[in-house]
Amino acid sequence: MNITFNPPQNQYKSPNFTARLKGSAIKMAVKNAKDGFQFGEISEILENVKSFGDNLTKINCDTSGEVSVYNSKFSDFVYKFRLPKNNKSENPFLDMLRNFNSENSIMKMEYNLFNYIFEHSKNNSVRRTKYNFYSSLPMSFTTKSVLDAAAKKQGIISDPLYSPEGSKESIAKFEKLKEMFIKNIEKYN
Repeated sequence: MNITFNPPQNQYKSPNFTARLKGSAIKMAVKNAKDGFQFGEISEILENVKSFGDNLTKINCDTSGEVSVYNSKFSDFVYKFRLPKNNKSENPFLDMLRNFNSENSIMKMEYNLFNYIFEHSKNNSVRRTKYNFYSSLPMSFTTKSVLDAAAKKQGIISDPLYSPEGSKESIAKFEKLKEMFIKNIEKYN
């Protein structure tokens, strides 16, 4: 008897995470690297950014600290901000790149990009149309949650947590979470 096993096909296709961090700060961080560990850290940061952001998110970090975040899937808007540069550091450009070394940082940048897009829309109807369109696109779970959070902040979609009763409840839950976190830290120290 010949038995073959066919594994079920993956029904939920997750988009590739290939956000790109580029710019002159990377080149200068490599040039100013004092040892192999710093060079390795730069490579690690670039790999982490690839795994944290949406597949079309581009982050450009210049040596001046000017950062622009762009995603052609969502709009032509470019969100810009400035990172502080620590000139006393042995490699100030590596210090700037370290800001991108967590999923939370990339989520903040994507959140700010969505917020910027919604703020610069003509009216609430246009914002809602953009939100509905963006929501229909394939994106990672984290990018989708960031999109929803920006839409809630702009009042595009309703959130019971923003009602007076909901905000009191969410504040109480957050305080309880902080207490639990502190107890865990004290337990292991």
